[in-house]
Amino acid sequence: MLDNAKLAMLSKNKHIAIYLFIVTNSHIDINPIQNRMFSQLINKLLQVLKYSIHQSWPRSISSNGKSVMQRDEVSVAEHQELLRKLVMHQEKVKESEHKNIAREIHDELGQTLLVLKMDVFMLHARTANTHPKLHEKISLSLSHIDATIKSVRRIINNLRPAVLDLGLHATIEWQAQQFQLQTGIKCDLRINHTHTDPDWDTDLDENTALMLFRIVQESLNNVLQHAQASQVHITVNKDPHQLTISVVDNGIGMHPDSKHNDNDDHNKNDTFGLLGIRERLTALKGQLVLQSAPNQGTSLSFSIPIPVVHS
Repeated sequence: MLDNAKLAMLSKNKHIAIYLFIVTNSHIDINPIQNRMFSQLINKLLQVLKYSIHQSWPRSISSNGKSVMQRDEVSVAEHQELLRKLVMHQEKVKESEHKNIAREIHDELGQTLLVLKMDVFMLHARTANTHPKLHEKISLSLSHIDATIKSVRRIINNLRPAVLDLGLHATIEWQAQQFQLQTGIKCDLRINHTHTDPDWDTDLDENTALMLFRIVQESLNNVLQHAQASQVHITVNKDPHQLTISVVDNGIGMHPDSKHNDNDDHNKNDTFGLLGIRERLTALKGQLVLQSAPNQGTSLSFSIPIPVVHS
Protein backbone atom coordinates (compact mmCIF):
# COMPACT_ATOMS: atom_id res chain seq x y z
CA MET A 1 0.00 0.00 0.00
CA LEU A 2 1.31 3.45 -0.92
CA ASP A 3 1.57 5.76 2.12
CA ASN A 4 0.50 9.39 2.06
CA ALA A 5 3.95 10.55 3.16
CA LYS A 6 5.47 9.28 -0.09
CA LEU A 7 2.74 11.00 -2.09
CA ALA A 8 3.37 14.25 -0.22
CA MET A 9 7.09 13.95 -0.92
CA LEU A 10 6.39 13.43 -4.63
CA SER A 11 4.23 16.53 -4.80
CA LYS A 12 7.23 18.64 -3.67
CA ASN A 13 9.83 17.10 -5.98
CA LYS A 14 10.47 17.73 -9.64
CA HIS A 15 7.66 16.76 -11.99
CA ILE A 16 9.69 14.16 -13.82
CA ALA A 17 10.13 12.25 -10.57
CA ILE A 18 6.37 11.86 -10.41
CA TYR A 19 6.32 10.16 -13.78
CA LEU A 20 9.25 7.87 -12.97
CA PHE A 21 7.56 6.80 -9.76
CA ILE A 22 4.24 6.16 -11.50
CA VAL A 23 5.58 4.04 -14.35
CA THR A 24 7.78 1.96 -12.05
CA ASN A 25 5.03 1.39 -9.46
CA SER A 26 1.92 0.95 -11.59
CA HIS A 27 1.20 -2.30 -9.74
CA ILE A 28 0.73 -0.67 -6.33
CA ASP A 29 -2.59 -0.76 -4.51
CA ILE A 30 -3.93 2.73 -3.83
CA ASN A 31 -7.21 3.79 -2.31
CA PRO A 32 -9.71 6.21 -3.94
CA ILE A 33 -8.39 9.26 -2.04
CA GLN A 34 -4.84 8.53 -3.18
CA ASN A 35 -6.21 7.95 -6.69
CA ARG A 36 -7.47 11.53 -6.70
CA MET A 37 -4.09 12.76 -5.45
CA PHE A 38 -2.42 10.87 -8.29
CA SER A 39 -4.83 12.43 -10.80
CA GLN A 40 -3.97 15.92 -9.52
CA LEU A 41 -0.24 15.20 -9.80
CA ILE A 42 -0.64 13.78 -13.30
CA ASN A 43 -2.73 16.77 -14.45
CA LYS A 44 -0.04 19.11 -13.16
CA LEU A 45 2.65 17.16 -14.99
CA LEU A 46 0.60 17.11 -18.20
CA GLN A 47 0.46 20.92 -18.15
CA VAL A 48 4.23 21.12 -17.68
CA LEU A 49 4.87 18.65 -20.50
CA LYS A 50 2.60 20.50 -22.92
CA TYR A 51 4.46 23.73 -22.12
CA SER A 52 7.80 21.92 -22.53
CA ILE A 53 6.80 20.60 -25.96
CA HIS A 54 5.91 24.14 -27.03
CA GLN A 55 9.25 25.42 -25.78
CA SER A 56 11.18 22.66 -27.55
CA TRP A 57 10.59 23.89 -31.12
CA PRO A 58 13.82 24.93 -32.91
CA ARG A 59 14.80 28.59 -32.56
CA SER A 60 18.48 28.84 -33.52
CA ILE A 61 21.41 27.35 -35.41
CA SER A 62 24.59 26.15 -33.67
CA SER A 63 27.93 27.89 -34.12
CA ASN A 64 29.38 25.18 -36.36
CA GLY A 65 26.58 25.70 -38.86
CA LYS A 66 24.68 22.52 -38.07
CA SER A 67 21.00 22.91 -37.39
CA VAL A 68 19.67 21.95 -33.98
CA MET A 69 16.39 20.90 -35.55
CA GLN A 70 17.13 17.17 -35.29
CA ARG A 71 17.93 17.45 -31.61
CA ASP A 72 14.78 19.45 -30.98
CA GLU A 73 12.68 16.99 -32.96
CA VAL A 74 14.00 14.16 -30.78
CA SER A 75 13.20 16.21 -27.68
CA VAL A 76 9.65 16.89 -28.89
CA ALA A 77 9.14 13.21 -29.73
CA GLU A 78 10.33 12.18 -26.26
CA HIS A 79 8.01 14.68 -24.60
CA GLN A 80 5.07 13.54 -26.71
CA GLU A 81 5.72 9.89 -25.86
CA LEU A 82 5.93 10.83 -22.18
CA LEU A 83 2.69 12.75 -22.50
CA ARG A 84 1.02 9.77 -24.19
CA LYS A 85 2.05 7.39 -21.41
CA LEU A 86 0.83 9.81 -18.76
CA VAL A 87 -2.58 10.15 -20.42
CA MET A 88 -2.82 6.35 -20.54
CA HIS A 89 -1.99 6.09 -16.85
CA GLN A 90 -4.36 8.92 -15.97
CA GLU A 91 -7.20 7.09 -17.75
CA LYS A 92 -6.26 3.86 -15.98
CA VAL A 93 -6.33 5.55 -12.56
CA LYS A 94 -9.63 7.29 -13.36
CA GLU A 95 -11.32 4.10 -14.57
CA SER A 96 -10.01 2.21 -11.54
CA GLU A 97 -11.57 4.80 -9.26
CA HIS A 98 -14.85 4.64 -11.20
CA LYS A 99 -14.86 0.86 -10.86
CA ASN A 100 -14.24 1.01 -7.09
CA ILE A 101 -16.95 3.61 -6.54
CA ALA A 102 -19.44 1.66 -8.67
CA ARG A 103 -18.71 -1.50 -6.68
CA GLU A 104 -19.19 0.28 -3.36
CA ILE A 105 -22.49 1.83 -4.49
CA HIS A 106 -23.73 -1.57 -5.68
CA ASP A 107 -22.64 -3.45 -2.55
CA GLU A 108 -23.72 -0.86 0.02
CA LEU A 109 -26.48 1.37 -1.29
CA GLY A 110 -27.87 -1.18 -3.75
CA GLN A 111 -28.25 -3.92 -1.15
CA THR A 112 -29.75 -1.52 1.38
CA LEU A 113 -32.37 -0.36 -1.12
CA LEU A 114 -33.22 -3.95 -1.97
CA VAL A 115 -33.82 -4.85 1.69
CA LEU A 116 -35.86 -1.66 2.16
CA LYS A 117 -38.03 -2.53 -0.83
CA MET A 118 -38.69 -6.03 0.51
CA ASP A 119 -39.75 -4.68 3.90
CA VAL A 120 -42.00 -2.03 2.41
CA PHE A 121 -43.51 -4.58 0.00
CA MET A 122 -44.43 -6.86 2.91
CA LEU A 123 -46.06 -3.92 4.71
CA HIS A 124 -47.84 -3.03 1.49
CA ALA A 125 -49.30 -6.54 1.23
CA ARG A 126 -50.49 -6.61 4.86
CA THR A 127 -52.33 -3.27 4.67
CA ALA A 128 -54.22 -3.98 1.46
CA ASN A 129 -57.52 -4.85 3.17
CA THR A 130 -57.19 -3.30 6.63
CA HIS A 131 -55.76 0.19 6.03
CA PRO A 132 -56.64 1.47 2.55
CA LYS A 133 -55.26 4.99 3.06
CA LEU A 134 -52.01 3.70 4.52
CA HIS A 135 -51.88 1.15 1.72
CA GLU A 136 -52.05 3.97 -0.83
CA LYS A 137 -49.21 5.85 0.88
CA ILE A 138 -47.08 2.71 0.95
CA SER A 139 -47.72 2.20 -2.77
CA LEU A 140 -46.36 5.68 -3.38
CA SER A 141 -43.32 4.88 -1.25
CA LEU A 142 -42.71 1.72 -3.28
CA SER A 143 -42.74 3.72 -6.51
CA HIS A 144 -40.20 6.14 -5.02
CA ILE A 145 -37.96 3.24 -3.98
CA ASP A 146 -38.17 1.77 -7.50
CA ALA A 147 -37.24 5.14 -8.99
CA THR A 148 -34.26 5.39 -6.61
CA ILE A 149 -33.07 1.89 -7.55
CA LYS A 150 -33.23 2.84 -11.24
CA SER A 151 -31.22 6.00 -10.52
CA VAL A 152 -28.58 3.99 -8.66
CA ARG A 153 -28.31 1.54 -11.57
CA ARG A 154 -27.94 4.45 -13.99
CA ILE A 155 -25.19 6.00 -11.86
CA ILE A 156 -23.35 2.67 -11.66
CA ASN A 157 -23.60 2.20 -15.43
CA ASN A 158 -22.33 5.73 -16.02
CA LEU A 159 -19.34 5.05 -13.78
CA ARG A 160 -18.53 1.70 -15.35
CA PRO A 161 -21.05 -0.36 -17.33
CA ALA A 162 -20.94 -4.03 -16.39
CA VAL A 163 -21.29 -4.87 -20.08
CA LEU A 164 -17.68 -3.75 -20.56
CA ASP A 165 -16.64 -7.19 -19.37
CA LEU A 166 -18.28 -8.64 -22.51
CA GLY A 167 -16.06 -6.65 -24.89
CA LEU A 168 -16.18 -3.44 -26.91
CA HIS A 169 -18.74 -4.79 -29.41
CA ALA A 170 -21.33 -5.48 -26.71
CA THR A 171 -20.53 -2.21 -24.92
CA ILE A 172 -21.02 0.01 -27.97
CA GLU A 173 -24.22 -1.86 -28.85
CA TRP A 174 -25.50 -1.33 -25.30
CA GLN A 175 -24.52 2.36 -25.38
CA ALA A 176 -26.37 2.90 -28.68
CA GLN A 177 -29.51 1.27 -27.27
CA GLN A 178 -29.34 3.29 -24.05
CA PHE A 179 -28.75 6.53 -25.95
CA GLN A 180 -31.83 5.96 -28.12
CA LEU A 181 -33.95 4.89 -25.15
CA GLN A 182 -32.99 7.86 -22.94
CA THR A 183 -32.96 10.63 -25.58
CA GLY A 184 -35.42 9.53 -28.24
CA ILE A 185 -32.75 10.08 -30.91
CA LYS A 186 -32.56 7.13 -33.28
CA CYS A 187 -29.13 5.50 -33.06
CA ASP A 188 -28.03 2.94 -35.65
CA LEU A 189 -24.96 0.75 -35.21
CA ARG A 190 -23.10 -1.03 -38.00
CA ILE A 191 -19.98 -3.11 -37.48
CA ASN A 192 -17.87 -4.13 -40.48
CA HIS A 193 -15.15 -6.73 -40.13
CA THR A 194 -13.73 -9.64 -42.08
CA HIS A 195 -15.60 -12.94 -42.01
CA THR A 196 -12.42 -14.59 -40.72
CA ASP A 197 -12.45 -12.31 -37.69
CA PRO A 198 -15.97 -12.52 -36.17
CA ASP A 199 -14.69 -11.78 -32.65
CA TRP A 200 -12.91 -8.63 -33.76
CA ASP A 201 -12.85 -7.05 -30.31
CA THR A 202 -11.47 -9.96 -28.28
CA ASP A 203 -7.87 -8.87 -28.83
CA LEU A 204 -8.47 -5.41 -27.39
CA ASP A 205 -6.90 -4.96 -23.98
CA GLU A 206 -9.13 -3.57 -21.23
CA ASN A 207 -7.61 -0.07 -21.14
CA THR A 208 -7.88 0.38 -24.91
CA ALA A 209 -11.49 -0.83 -24.96
CA LEU A 210 -12.35 1.49 -22.08
CA MET A 211 -10.83 4.53 -23.80
CA LEU A 212 -12.58 3.77 -27.09
CA PHE A 213 -15.88 3.38 -25.25
CA ARG A 214 -15.37 6.72 -23.48
CA ILE A 215 -14.69 8.39 -26.84
CA VAL A 216 -17.94 6.99 -28.27
CA GLN A 217 -19.75 8.04 -25.10
CA GLU A 218 -18.36 11.60 -25.30
CA SER A 219 -19.22 11.78 -29.02
CA LEU A 220 -22.85 10.85 -28.32
CA ASN A 221 -22.93 13.33 -25.45
CA ASN A 222 -21.82 16.08 -27.85
CA VAL A 223 -24.62 15.07 -30.24
CA LEU A 224 -27.18 15.31 -27.44
CA GLN A 225 -25.97 18.69 -26.14
CA HIS A 226 -25.18 20.53 -29.36
CA ALA A 227 -26.34 18.83 -32.56
CA GLN A 228 -30.15 19.02 -32.26
CA ALA A 229 -30.14 15.81 -34.30
CA SER A 230 -32.89 13.25 -34.86
CA GLN A 231 -30.62 10.41 -35.96
CA VAL A 232 -27.09 9.15 -35.29
CA HIS A 233 -25.12 6.50 -37.17
CA ILE A 234 -22.23 4.65 -35.48
CA THR A 235 -19.98 2.66 -37.79
CA VAL A 236 -17.10 0.41 -36.73
CA ASN A 237 -14.60 -0.75 -39.34
CA LYS A 238 -11.71 -3.11 -38.66
CA ASP A 239 -9.10 -4.15 -41.18
CA PRO A 240 -5.65 -5.71 -40.73
CA HIS A 241 -4.04 -2.32 -40.14
CA GLN A 242 -6.42 -0.18 -38.08
CA LEU A 243 -9.69 0.09 -36.19
CA THR A 244 -11.93 3.02 -37.16
CA ILE A 245 -15.12 4.24 -35.45
CA SER A 246 -17.34 6.96 -36.93
CA VAL A 247 -20.19 8.85 -35.27
CA VAL A 248 -22.32 10.77 -37.77
CA ASP A 249 -25.42 12.85 -36.98
CA ASN A 250 -27.94 14.81 -39.05
CA GLY A 251 -27.95 17.85 -36.78
CA ILE A 252 -27.27 21.55 -37.24
CA GLY A 253 -23.54 21.04 -37.74
CA MET A 254 -20.73 23.35 -36.71
CA HIS A 255 -19.53 26.64 -38.13
CA PRO A 256 -15.89 26.41 -39.29
CA ASP A 257 -14.84 29.21 -36.92
CA SER A 258 -17.04 28.23 -33.99
CA LYS A 259 -14.38 26.32 -32.07
CA HIS A 260 -12.09 29.38 -32.16
CA ASN A 261 -14.64 31.72 -30.57
CA ASP A 262 -13.62 31.91 -26.91
CA ASN A 263 -16.51 34.21 -25.97
CA ASP A 264 -19.15 31.57 -26.64
CA ASP A 265 -19.79 29.22 -23.71
CA HIS A 266 -21.48 26.76 -26.07
CA ASN A 267 -18.31 26.53 -28.12
CA LYS A 268 -16.11 26.26 -25.04
CA ASN A 269 -18.01 23.19 -23.83
CA ASP A 270 -17.82 21.62 -27.27
CA THR A 271 -14.10 22.35 -27.52
CA PHE A 272 -13.42 20.75 -24.13
CA GLY A 273 -15.30 17.63 -25.24
CA LEU A 274 -13.18 17.39 -28.38
CA LEU A 275 -10.04 18.06 -26.33
CA GLY A 276 -10.79 15.05 -24.14
CA ILE A 277 -11.31 12.91 -27.24
CA ARG A 278 -8.03 14.11 -28.76
CA GLU A 279 -6.07 13.38 -25.57
CA ARG A 280 -7.40 9.83 -25.41
CA LEU A 281 -6.57 9.30 -29.09
CA THR A 282 -3.07 10.68 -28.54
CA ALA A 283 -2.56 8.07 -25.84
CA LEU A 284 -3.67 5.38 -28.32
CA LYS A 285 -1.53 6.82 -31.15
CA GLY A 286 -4.77 7.42 -33.02
CA GLN A 287 -6.10 10.09 -35.36
CA LEU A 288 -9.25 12.20 -35.35
CA VAL A 289 -11.09 13.50 -38.43
CA LEU A 290 -13.87 16.03 -37.85
CA GLN A 291 -16.10 17.08 -40.74
CA SER A 292 -19.00 19.47 -40.30
CA ALA A 293 -20.85 22.34 -41.94
CA PRO A 294 -23.84 24.47 -40.88
CA ASN A 295 -27.12 22.53 -41.23
CA GLN A 296 -25.31 19.52 -42.73
CA GLY A 297 -24.61 17.49 -39.61
CA THR A 298 -21.30 16.42 -38.11
CA SER A 299 -19.06 13.43 -38.78
CA LEU A 300 -16.56 12.44 -36.11
CA SER A 301 -14.22 9.64 -37.17
CA PHE A 302 -11.32 8.28 -35.14
CA SER A 303 -8.93 5.44 -35.81
CA ILE A 304 -6.15 3.62 -33.97
CA PRO A 305 -3.46 1.40 -35.48
CA ILE A 306 -3.79 -2.34 -34.89
CA PRO A 307 -0.31 -2.66 -33.27
CA VAL A 308 -1.59 -0.45 -30.44
CA VAL A 309 -4.55 -2.78 -30.00
CA HIS A 310 -2.21 -5.72 -29.47
CA SER A 311 0.25 -3.90 -27.20
